Amino acid sequence: MPCASARFSARRTSAIHTTSFRQASALALSTARTLRYGEETRKIRAGDVICCPIGGPETAHQIVNDSDAELAYLSVSTMMPAEVCEYPDSKKVGAFGGGLRHMTSTDHHVDYWTDEV
Repeated sequence: MPCASARFSARRTSAIHTTSFRQASALALSTARTLRYGEETRKIRAGDVICCPIGGPETAHQIVNDSDAELAYLSVSTMMPAEVCEYPDSKKVGAFGGGLRHMTSTDHHVDYWTDEV
């Protein structure tokens, strides 16, 4: 499994999102942070392990740096060759893989047969 360490001074590591194919875990290396997970928020401290399984809105996840200190964590994931992520706060869907990086709004529904011959 690929792993990466990250340090962020920004307020968020990413937008809150779900994953369809990739499972991820993170080891918190710094303290006084907040995990958004589904509808819940939880404080996390150095040494906490965060598991982010695939799923719907109930597994949406985001680490928020709610302090002035730098945020540090170690991330491990299955890194599948393709991924579909949903972003519940902004109502977007992203598809990634094989050179494709496409983001769209969930409000822009197109029927499967639109523009097909």
